[in-house]
Amino acid sequence: MLKTYKKSSQLASAGILLFSAITFTYSNQFAALKLALNWWDPFAISHYRLSALTTEQFAFEVQTALDEDDIAEAQSLVALATDYGHTLPPELIEKTEEGYLAAQLLQVSDSLRAATYIKVPKTVRACFFY
Repeated sequence: MLKTYKKSSQLASAGILLFSAITFTYSNQFAALKLALNWWDPFAISHYRLSALTTEQFAFEVQTALDEDDIAEAQSLVALATDYGHTLPPELIEKTEEGYLAAQLLQVSDSLRAATYIKVPKTVRACFFY
């Protein structure tokens, strides 16, 4: 009888230990432990912080980027939210998509802005303009 009690006690202890290990693996504490072991890796820190964000926080940041007329940042945030398993409202995603004409206008304006600030050395000007 004592042997049966000892075996059942060991089996119950092993079951509780296994359950605790599985629960710990899916908890936020395991993510913190992985972060502590990868403290030197900036990607691990970013992954830990991004995985803790909620859908509402992603939606707020996308709306903030749209309010600042930063379409590229809003598109990046939508992609990040999708990568981390969040589903943003379709209306918000539609606002981040720009049409072909708007994209071309943005590219041309950026090119013109960059061209006005470029200093071309005299040797290069001599090669192309004479």
